[in-house]
Amino acid sequence: MYDNAGEHFLPGRDSIETPVTRHIANSDALLFVFDPTQDVRFRSACTEPVDDPQMMSVNTDSETQSRLHSTRQEVVLNNVLTQIRNLNSLPSDVKIKMPLIVVLAKYDAWKQLGRGKFPTGRAPEEWEPWKLTAEGIIHCYRPEKVEQYSQILRELLMDLIPGLVSVAETEVERVTYIAVSSTGGPPEFGEPDEQGIRPLCYRPVNVKPIWAEVPFLHAQCLTNKSTVPFTKDGKAVM
Repeated sequence: MYDNAGEHFLPGRDSIETPVTRHIANSDALLFVFDPTQDVRFRSACTEPVDDPQMMSVNTDSETQSRLHSTRQEVVLNNVLTQIRNLNSLPSDVKIKMPLIVVLAKYDAWKQLGRGKFPTGRAPEEWEPWKLTAEGIIHCYRPEKVEQYSQILRELLMDLIPGLVSVAETEVERVTYIAVSSTGGPPEFGEPDEQGIRPLCYRPVNVKPIWAEVPFLHAQCLTNKSTVPFTKDGKAVM
């Protein structure tokens, strides 16, 4: 597992002397983490009040708006996929076979946008993608259900950021969209420091991740390298 920052894929960052991203040519799967709180289109769509310091200022000042407008994460994704294509010498008419999982982070901050789209009582924060085996001994991961959720998120992205979907699906043969939250809730302001600045922090007791493990499990299933049992065609695969 390798973790690269988006700026690693900017032009000129990777070279023979500093090969910081060339490992992706040999990767089994690619997880691209998209942060909706850093996208002005997502923020503008969240019209309901949100008790999250990261999302409170939907109508932000001009400097922040300028920064958000310049942070087009689909451009970073395009750079990543272009590099994969170049490193593997793929013709322009051949799609990348490496599965791409677009991880939509901080779901707890923008889940209002998914309201009414997920099945009743089956929003990610209300349901775990597991199924008890017929023997009732262990639970199996259900990738086919996650793919159904992926279609719902794809429709949301098509409404808000069609360019992201276009970049992903034009270049890659199989794309999955998964919403996650590593904390399950927003940060809160702590006690002010000597300069009177109140830092953002999390209380460990309040951390309740939502689907944080799902992208990794899904990648394992798609590459047939799963270390956990999962379902396929309704049957458990050990």
